[in-house]
Amino acid sequence: MEQIPPPISPEPTSTPIIDPQIDPIPPHKNRTLMYIAIGVGLIVVIGTVIGGTWAYTQGKKDIQAMVQSQSQQLDDLQKSYNDIRKVLDKVPSTPSLDSADLLDSSINSGLPSEYDDVLGVEEDLGIDQNRKLSEEYKAATKLLDNLKKNNRKIEGLSQSNPVISIFIPQNADLISDTDSFANTSSALLMYLQKVNSFEINSTMVGYQIGMAIQEAVVRSADDASVANLEKKIKEIDSLYEEYKSIDISSIPEDLQTNHSAELASFSEDVEIFNQILLAFQNKNAALLEKTLQSIIIQGQGASNESEVKFKSFWQDNVIINGVTDLSDRWSEYGASVGISE
Repeated sequence: MEQIPPPISPEPTSTPIIDPQIDPIPPHKNRTLMYIAIGVGLIVVIGTVIGGTWAYTQGKKDIQAMVQSQSQQLDDLQKSYNDIRKVLDKVPSTPSLDSADLLDSSINSGLPSEYDDVLGVEEDLGIDQNRKLSEEYKAATKLLDNLKKNNRKIEGLSQSNPVISIFIPQNADLISDTDSFANTSSALLMYLQKVNSFEINSTMVGYQIGMAIQEAVVRSADDASVANLEKKIKEIDSLYEEYKSIDISSIPEDLQTNHSAELASFSEDVEIFNQILLAFQNKNAALLEKTLQSIIIQGQGASNESEVKFKSFWQDNVIINGVTDLSDRWSEYGASVGISE
């Protein structure tokens, strides 16, 4: 009898083993986390944008203020230079560095007493103009210092605010050129200030020598008057050393050449003054007349020539006139960062 095979039982389906410690995340919770992540991302982005916008806005305001300050300093510097030119225009035929023309005027005019108006004497000698020049030199030097300080602030702002370096036009070349201009101009003004101070001292010494010579003439070259003259002439020697010690390494070559020429001329004048003293000591009238005429003529010519040259210097010097070009460049940069005219 044929056996009937037993029915095939279906294979049991595998039942997943669920770890009771793991709580599966329902689909709706996945979406919630996604939304949270997107929200956090948007907050970060929006915060970055807002922070960046604020940094840009604030940085732009700061750099605009600094650029305007630079432009103002340059405008004031130009005015200071113009004031110097005005002072020079008012200066009469002033004494040369050797003060020989003051020697002439003091010999041929009455000697002032100790009660005379000192300021009046200074005005007659042109020293009041020298003092005005000194004040203008100081004012201009201060403005140049401010230019360099503003440069450092602008550099510091770019370093502390990265947004500025990305979105605001940079001006490294302009800053470098401004530093160079300020350094060169400061060195020039320092030199001119020292020469100006020297001129004040030499003018007064020249005037005092003239009075000492007149006194020696009136007193027939007695011992006291000759000793006083010798004392004053020794001050000329000190002035020569003072002029020789002025540092000229940082000024343009043409000024260095001119300074050396003036120094050589001054050396010749020192020798003439020593000859004048020798003439009084030996009571040599012929030598005295010769040396006095020599230094008076030489001094008057040098004085007029020096005055013309100095006025031309302030009109034509490349360093001084460089303020105009630099001012224009800062104005252009100001326009690039949103400063309206």
